[in-house]
This record gives sequence, C-alpha cells and structure tokens, in this order.
Amino acid sequence: MPVEWAALAASGDYREVARALIAEMPQSDVRALRENPTSAVETLGGLTISYQGVLQSDCGGGGYYSREARTIYIHDAGVRRNNFTLLHEFGHVSQQAHPEWAFVLMDDIAPPLRRAAEEQVAHHFAAIILLAEAENASPDPRDTSPALVAAAMFEYSDASRSAALMNVKERMEAGSKWILAVADTAGEVILAVSTFDRLPPAKHSIQPEFADLAREAINGPVTRDLRDGIAYREGWLLDGLRVQAVLDHKGTHVFIALTPTHRFANGNLYRQTYTCENAGCATEEFTATTDSEWCTRTCKEPRCPECNGCNCPKQADGTICTNCFTLVTEYELVAGTHECP
Repeated sequence: MPVEWAALAASGDYREVARALIAEMPQSDVRALRENPTSAVETLGGLTISYQGVLQSDCGGGGYYSREARTIYIHDAGVRRNNFTLLHEFGHVSQQAHPEWAFVLMDDIAPPLRRAAEEQVAHHFAAIILLAEAENASPDPRDTSPALVAAAMFEYSDASRSAALMNVKERMEAGSKWILAVADTAGEVILAVSTFDRLPPAKHSIQPEFADLAREAINGPVTRDLRDGIAYREGWLLDGLRVQAVLDHKGTHVFIALTPTHRFANGNLYRQTYTCENAGCATEEFTATTDSEWCTRTCKEPRCPECNGCNCPKQADGTICTNCFTLVTEYELVAGTHECP
C-alpha cells in the first residue's frame, strides 16, 4: 500500500513518517546505519562528516548539516550521543531528498510548524534505527518496569540514555500516568519526561532521593513508595508516587519510573514549607516564591527571605555569625570585634 504522506502530516504522526522513510530503504542500508553510522552515512549519502570541539554549554552535544558543503558537523559528546546526532542529521538529509515527503513538508505544513515537524521526524528516524533491534528484543514497558526496559535498551543498543528513555515514553499506552527520568548517581537529572499532566523534574535539577535510589539499586531493581517526592523550583513538591529504579549497566546513572500510588489520582502537589535554621532570625517557617533566591551550594534550598540564610552545614573550623553568615575569626570572637558587612 502506498504511503499517504499528506495524511500522516495532517495527523501529526511523525514517528510513522520516520518509519515509512526507513521502510523504503534497503534493509542492508538500515543495518549498516545501525552498525557503523559514520561509514554508512558517508557511503550512502555521499557526505562528509566533520567532528568539532565540545560545546561550551550544558546541552551535551549537537550538530548540523550544511547543504552547500554536503557536510554534517558534529560537536563531540561521546560515541552514543554522536551516533544519534549523526543519524538525526542524516534524517534531515533523507527527508529533503525524498520525492514525496519533501513536497508535503513544503506545501502542506505551515511555515511556523514546518521546522518542528522536520525535527521530530529526524528525531524518530535516528531513534528507530538505533533502537529497532533492542526494541524488538525488549519486553513491552506496559507489562513490566519502564525503568528496566529503558536500562535494557541502553545496554543493548548504541543509543544514548536519553534516546532510550524517549523510546520507552513513546511506547507507553495513551492515558498512562508515568514520569520517566534518568539521573546520575548524585541525583542530577539528565532528562525527564511525563505522559500526563504532572511536570517532570527539571533538567539538571538535583533530586536527593534519586541519589538514594541509585545507591539502593546497586543490589538490583528497586520498587517502593517515593519518600521525599519530586522537588520543583519555587518550593513545589509532588508526592504520592510509586517508584521503580534500575541502575544502568555502567553503574553511573539510574533510570527511574514514577506513577501515582493510587490509580485514579495524579499524586499530591503542594507547596513545601521550609524552616529557617538561623536562631537569630525572626522568621521560623516560609515558602518559596518566584522572588526567592536559591542556594547553589550544598542544600539547594531557597534562602530565608528575612536573613538570606540557607540550610547548608555550617563550617566546622570556625564560628558563623548568625546575622550575616560570614565566618568569625578566633581573634574577632575573643576580642568581640566582629562587625557585620
């Protein structure tokens, strides 16, 4: 049956567009792209691949295609991420060269949406090629732990952790309630996504309980109730969640899947109350607001709006002034000469 490209564009089913593009390719080419993306892209596309320096940002990699130079430029970010970026850019090349889809992109999709549509197709194009074999060999995440499936797909493919997590999200049943995340063992979120109307934790946010889960998962997959909840900026907290956690095969990151404890609930979202630990401050409890200043050191909590103090452990080798939170020297302490700035 011929592919109805215009109908796929109208429905916004860009994953299926990517599948259709790949289905038209010889299987030998698809296999080559999966097994050795660099060599295959250079051979099949007649393209040059140029590896650039690491980006000085937190994006972790990236790339772009120059049609004039017929070159794909890759900012180095490790083999797995480079493979995904390379195939993503080749996905753009494949779309632009397709005799039917290229015209649908230009004629049937409004200019403000065209770039986003092409980006989504390119994303799915790369993920399907890299994860097809792992996806076929892995269980359905709806029947087992989504965290376990994501960890398995990362182990048995050349895709990145983020690509594995996104693939699992896309395989989840419509209407399911999951927050999926991958974090390092210190609890810093690398990527998080949600399948329902609760926001995932922010990228690069520190979730202390994720670090706890990583330690627990050293002995095998963990399933339990989330104790501390997911922390958002401005003091919001989401609890009432059941969590599954699986350490990846390298032992450096943990895949996490959270779902409401009660079937017909969405978890409990509320604003957290913080306690000011400064005995000299008149404020005892407070909540964070959009104007709150947040500690960027250890505690990662909002500073008290009255004294600007936080809950970081005080230095053990001196005395901290309870008014200005600067270190008081031994001489100032004995002589009583300390003055707040």
